[in-house]
Amino acid sequence: MHRFILILALLHVAACDAPQFGGDRPPQKEGYPELAPLDEVLGIAGPDQIPPETTASLQSRAAGLQTRAAEISQEQTDAEKLARLKAAAAARADASTSE
Repeated sequence: MHRFILILALLHVAACDAPQFGGDRPPQKEGYPELAPLDEVLGIAGPDQIPPETTASLQSRAAGLQTRAAEISQEQTDAEKLARLKAAAAARADASTSE
């Protein structure tokens, strides 16, 4: 029975007309972004697009955050301070999910 279904499916597929894809792009619809081949897009956007000052700024910010994290982990945290930190983190999480 399975062979019969497989043969029937293969005959059905063989009888179908395959779409013809030419090299030309179809016309763009109004309001949609222009489609472009991926190679062209990747050729336009490269690693040179991030200015060195941005990289340096991000690296210095990351170093500052790591320093601050090390300071916080070394501090003694009492119950009141821990509750305040948890409340602030929860409020920030709620604010980011509501956006």
